[in-house]
This record gives sequence, structure tokens and C-alpha cells, in this order.
Amino acid sequence: MAETAERFWISRPRLEALVDGIFAIAMTLLILEIRVPELESRRSGDELLAAIAHLGPALFSYALSFAMLAIFWYRHHRVIHFFRRVDLPLFLFTLVFLIGATLFPFCAAVLGRYPTNPVATTIYGAPILVLTVGLALQWEWAERHGLLVADAPAEIVRQLRARSRMAPLFVGSMLCLLAGRLNPWAYAPLPALVAALVAARLAARRAQSAR
Repeated sequence: MAETAERFWISRPRLEALVDGIFAIAMTLLILEIRVPELESRRSGDELLAAIAHLGPALFSYALSFAMLAIFWYRHHRVIHFFRRVDLPLFLFTLVFLIGATLFPFCAAVLGRYPTNPVATTIYGAPILVLTVGLALQWEWAERHGLLVADAPAEIVRQLRARSRMAPLFVGSMLCLLAGRLNPWAYAPLPALVAALVAARLAARRAQSAR
């Protein structure tokens, strides 16, 4: 019976290896979307500089996306450090998180090619939202189902709990603002998201002051 139950536990080191590998691939794929410009005259420095300057939006999108993926990798590394065990739901929530990482190269390429297009800007927000929600789901599940290490510092646990609840609301609000440029109906959830964000922030402050 114990052997059957053990099948449902995922090795934490293997999960970390999976996350590290996917993030490494996603961060590498970002640069592959930037093509070396073709020049009529291979000796013209001015023409080369002009062609590279034309790649400015794509290079900006690359740098921004690389930084965003690095931030999310760091945040996940900090969260998983406190996981004692990984069950099947926690593994599935991690896969949701990784979907956001794999979406980044495509969305970054769209933004780099069409930097002033509101659709491209909104599309770029999608993987950020998926990553944020996926990370929040991991923390909430681990905390609620006793999967955290016993010696996790209480202050850090409170900080991670507050961030896991506020970050999806904040990113969702920003995405509503971006999508509202395309369709005014996208603003409809915004008041509820902002109200929930403020309530979560106040609850976090009350919990901190009650210590």
C-alpha cells in the first residue's frame, strides 16, 4: 500500500531540473528570433549600423523578455526551496507555470516585430499572467496541503503568501488595461481586480502588524 502511495510523489530535484531546462531553452530561443541583417554592400559601416538600429525593437523585446524570464526563474527557485515534497497537483501547477515560459519566445517575437501594435502588446502580457498565476497556484497548494518544510521562516512564508495572492491580481489588472485598447469591454473586470488587490494588500498589512 505504501508503495502505491509513493508513486504519486514527484522528486523535487527532478522537478527543479525540468524547470531549469525549460527556462534555459526559452531564454536561448529568444535570441534566435533576431536575424542578422542582409546588406547590399558588406563593407558599408553606415548601412550595417542602420540595419542594426532597425533591429532596435526586437533587441529591446529580447532584453526585456530575458530579464522577465530570469525574474520568474528566481522567484520559482525561491518558492520551491521551501517545498518539502511535490505531489501530483503541485506538479500540474508547475506545468501551468512552464507553459508561460514556453510562450515567451513567440510573444517576444511578436512584440519585437510589431512594437506599436496594441494586439502585440496584449499578447505579450499573456505569458506573464500565466507565469504569475502558475507560481501563485504552486505556493497556495503547497501551503494549504502541508507540503512546506517545517523550519520555513514565518516572515518569509508571510511574504510569499502575500505575493502569491497579489501578483495575479496586479498582472490581471495591467492586462485588462492593455486589452482595453482593443475592446472597451475588457475594462469590465478591472474594478473587481483592483478592489481585490487593495483588499489583499490591506489583509497582508494587518497580518504583519498583528505579529
